[in-house]
Amino acid sequence: MQQYPTQIIALILLSLSATGLWAEPPHAVGEVSLVIGEASRQPAQGKALPLSAGDTIRVGDRLRTAANGHLHIRFIDQALVSLRPNSRLLVERYQFDAARPQDSTVKFSMDKGTVRAVSGQAAEAARQRFRLNTPIAAIGVRGTDFVVQASARQVRALVTQGAIVMAPFSAACSPNALTSCDGVQLKADSQQMLEYSRRYNQPQLRPVEDAELRQLLQDEDQVKEGQQDRGASDTDNADLKNETLAKDIIQETALSQPPAQNPSAEQLQQRKLVWGRWGGGATPEQPLAFNYKEAREGRRIVTGDTRYGLYRQEAEGETLDAQLGRVNFRLEAAQANLSQGREPLQPVRVESGRLGVDFTNRVFDTQLNMNSAPTGPISLQANGQVDAQGRFSAQSAEQGLKGAVSLDGSEAAYLFDKQVPQGMVSGLTLWGR
Repeated sequence: MQQYPTQIIALILLSLSATGLWAEPPHAVGEVSLVIGEASRQPAQGKALPLSAGDTIRVGDRLRTAANGHLHIRFIDQALVSLRPNSRLLVERYQFDAARPQDSTVKFSMDKGTVRAVSGQAAEAARQRFRLNTPIAAIGVRGTDFVVQASARQVRALVTQGAIVMAPFSAACSPNALTSCDGVQLKADSQQMLEYSRRYNQPQLRPVEDAELRQLLQDEDQVKEGQQDRGASDTDNADLKNETLAKDIIQETALSQPPAQNPSAEQLQQRKLVWGRWGGGATPEQPLAFNYKEAREGRRIVTGDTRYGLYRQEAEGETLDAQLGRVNFRLEAAQANLSQGREPLQPVRVESGRLGVDFTNRVFDTQLNMNSAPTGPISLQANGQVDAQGRFSAQSAEQGLKGAVSLDGSEAAYLFDKQVPQGMVSGLTLWGR
């Protein structure tokens, strides 16, 4: 057998590695902790693969969520990243060594959509070597929790902890660089948002009037993301207590049926809780939502997502009435539709529901019974906490909801998503005493 010199073998291996004919796969840098709806990753070499909780994320992966998709990822340095529907994110670089976190480098490229990032050890120890590229600007961090909404023409950002720096691409701020650029800074306590489009020379600090992004911060709660990856804790024990309290509410709350017809636009406008839709006003598929500019008249946004915002009438300084005890709400109106990729929305009938709120212990329980020809019977059940502002939410691998009560406890409303084998069922509800 012919023997080849060691130097020749080394050159052959180096050549194969450089051409990609023989190379180690990119190393794992994260794990999917939550998927709702449709989400996928496309490796640097290969076709797109559907994602499920527990799947590995690697450098070079292009992450994608569909119109019904929500994706949460925990990275190796305990950073958290979440993608909202219709978002695209490339994990361009992720180098982290727990022994030398100051040498870390993290770089993402965001094509479009909405992304929330909570810094991990890498960004905390090497802030100048964290970069999130959008189509028109770069974002650096100062140890932070922030949300970005981006398109080819505009980028907007809010900060809930720490600070970020946004800089438009230029000769001094190349998209190919690894370090953060000098730019306009936004701090969490500023009560402002950063906005940039090509018609500006620099990013602009603007007041968050209607908080078109604010609800996104509330929507992706950092603690709830963290619970996906750890064992029992004080928070988990509190959830068990809430579930027990919620079961007491179930026993006292009867199912109610919505009326044959939803309220008129005039009747809806008189409510304390009103739904607004970012993409326009009411349609046959979404009869309960006004254009958000109409919904906000005399009201303030309290919760929502990228599709809808829930607006509430409240006087200056008014707070939630904690003396209400247990309240059983009646289902007054509902809408629901089945989404199946690019197919037209299909109506889903909401047949009955119940919602109970214990204002003393600040917990809630709800159930919705639905039906449609493609899906057959559908049941949504959830329970959880109600915060001091009257907001409540619940999230699992297959469903999620967010809503609020009026501060006097006379009304309630929530939006929901429910994953079924045929697609995603989404809808809005309105409740009264």
